[in-house]
Amino acid sequence: MAGFPNTAPGVSSSSNTSGTAAQSNPVFTNGAVTQLAQTTKDSMIYIDITGAATGFAIQIGPTNAVPYALTQGAAPSVGSMYTVRLPAGWWIVLAATVGTWTSIAITC
Repeated sequence: MAGFPNTAPGVSSSSNTSGTAAQSNPVFTNGAVTQLAQTTKDSMIYIDITGAATGFAIQIGPTNAVPYALTQGAAPSVGSMYTVRLPAGWWIVLAATVGTWTSIAITC
């Protein structure tokens, strides 16, 4: 389409982080504030609900006070997927009532 750039403003069309992306399987203890081992790059965290929960919350923040609630009180069913982009060095809390999950983190 005429008049539209092929990249977003301020984003280089040659940016490619795939060569340095790394995958990990962080273990989150229910309700505990956690910081990923990789603190110098943003990470995408994929959270797969493996046991139905009557309540589920995700909070993130630049300190272990995690002031930003992304979701609270959700009641996800088995197979629900949450995706969170966690800025480098930030903290995260996953808290579930009854539910269980698995997680994968990919650096950006």
